[in-house]
Amino acid sequence: MYKFKENDIIQNTVVSNPRYKFTFHNGVAYINDQVDNGVYETGSLHFNDLNVANASLRKVTTNLSPDFNQKNTTSVDDYPVTGAAAQSFSLVRDFIRKSGNTYDETYTTGFGSPATSSITKFIALQGTMNKKKVSSPNFDFENYFTKTLSFAGTGSSEGFLQQDINILSLTNLFYGSLISPGSVSLEFYKSGSILAKAQDTKKNGELIEQENSTIGTGTVVGLVLYEEGVILLTNTASLGGGQEYFLQPTASAGSAVLDDPKWIHFGSYINVSGAAGTAITGSTYVINLQGTVTRPTLTMFAHAPKTELNWSNNPTFLDATTKAAYIDQTSSFNYVENEYTKVKNVVSSSFSTYSASFQPTTYIKTVGVYDEDRNLIAVAKVANPVKKTVEQDYTFKLKLDL
Repeated sequence: MYKFKENDIIQNTVVSNPRYKFTFHNGVAYINDQVDNGVYETGSLHFNDLNVANASLRKVTTNLSPDFNQKNTTSVDDYPVTGAAAQSFSLVRDFIRKSGNTYDETYTTGFGSPATSSITKFIALQGTMNKKKVSSPNFDFENYFTKTLSFAGTGSSEGFLQQDINILSLTNLFYGSLISPGSVSLEFYKSGSILAKAQDTKKNGELIEQENSTIGTGTVVGLVLYEEGVILLTNTASLGGGQEYFLQPTASAGSAVLDDPKWIHFGSYINVSGAAGTAITGSTYVINLQGTVTRPTLTMFAHAPKTELNWSNNPTFLDATTKAAYIDQTSSFNYVENEYTKVKNVVSSSFSTYSASFQPTTYIKTVGVYDEDRNLIAVAKVANPVKKTVEQDYTFKLKLDL
């Protein structure tokens, strides 16, 4: 057993920036252009999961949000998360439809008892948005909502909604500690051609139009809350192009409504009403972003010095012809090993009838890490056993994510 020296333990932080691409079209969602992996139910994305068809073999297939166009909290095939079970998630779209001074219950997602969850989510962002007003006046919450909701009331007493709001929210399984500023781009395609593109080019959270001439390049069409993983789309102007049934009801009993392509409709791709001819077939939405994952790590250097570690407790370490007499005497008072027991010579020879000179040889396959009380707390294994002779020394680099 060896004690780590001062320079044998290094603590540092590793920062990675995973990139993701989400594509939504005609009732189907894809992640990173994977057609046959990552999608189970229509509109439901899964992360670090096995794409198996048998529900009894899936540890977790919870459909957190089967509908990117309309938030639905119904769970199916819900299995407990244990051990190394897969994780599932959804990229959720919440849409708030303005009607007078309040919202339209038919087209506002999350409507129901005890409260409208989409509006609750938006109001929860008030503090964060107002804190960012110093970087842009577009973050002023009162630009979009001028009164705190009171769910005890009805109609206009519930608040003064200024406009339609489109909220896209991601789980931090995607982005880690925050979405990397400057990495977000949204692309709105119509009939296979790009209609509009917005990007946070200033890295201050403003999504600025890059392509569409109808509303003009340089127009702020939405906001990104990097730490919260939320994208707000606020521009209500027409982007041009043909109309589609972007306004889908929150239940199949409602009716889909035709409207021009707009940024507030970005991500509407599910035909909730189910009525024939109301599917959104001509619009495709693409989200590109990059996360920032910060992970503290512990690096340890375990040394195997020369002339040491030349003994093994593996039974094959001893010569089979003398191993039976390895213990000469044993009792309650003494333990004597047979001095004539031989260690097996594993040194190869170039001649079939000649044994090469003996050299102490062991094979290292496991490195154990102990705490101050000599309790085993970690085990590292090499892919193939490492041959150790008295002339060789090795250093094993162990890395542990904290």
